[in-house]
Amino acid sequence: MRFALVGIGNIAPVHARAIQDTPGAELVAVATRDEARGRAFVAEHGGVWFADYQEMLAHAGADAVSLCPNTAACGSPTIRKCWLTPAPMP
Repeated sequence: MRFALVGIGNIAPVHARAIQDTPGAELVAVATRDEARGRAFVAEHGGVWFADYQEMLAHAGADAVSLCPNTAACGSPTIRKCWLTPAPMP
């Protein structure tokens, strides 16, 4: 299963490690507006960095998306994919 992350808040490395440790799972993309942090994250955890989550969803080929925004940015983007979130959505 191909996973993507939207946001790289504090929980994102935990999700990335869980994906890496799961047979058959692959982190294929990460979306975050902060280019430096995004590129550093994918250098460590894999995948391709995108500045825009909608572009990522259109081009990354992810089967599932994990929402990992930082606490200050906890909006709820509309995503038409299977998604995982560390907290209940409002």
